[in-house]
Amino acid sequence: MDNKAALTGVVTSLYRIGSNPFFRFSSEPDAKNSTEMIAGLDQGGIGLPDRDYYFRTDDNRWRFANNMSPIS
Repeated sequence: MDNKAALTGVVTSLYRIGSNPFFRFSSEPDAKNSTEMIAGLDQGGIGLPDRDYYFRTDDNRWRFANNMSPIS
């Protein structure tokens, strides 16, 4: 990414696939009136996978890793 337009495209793509790179928008019960739903805005982020992700030895993970290219 070398400009703002490219960043916008990447962020839009991440939101479309269900990732929340900056913020997570949702609906949630109102803390003072649980019969009402309100808009929610929480911190986003990619997060870390669970412990098993790092210790898996299946072939699919290595095929994916070998096809990755470095970001320059």
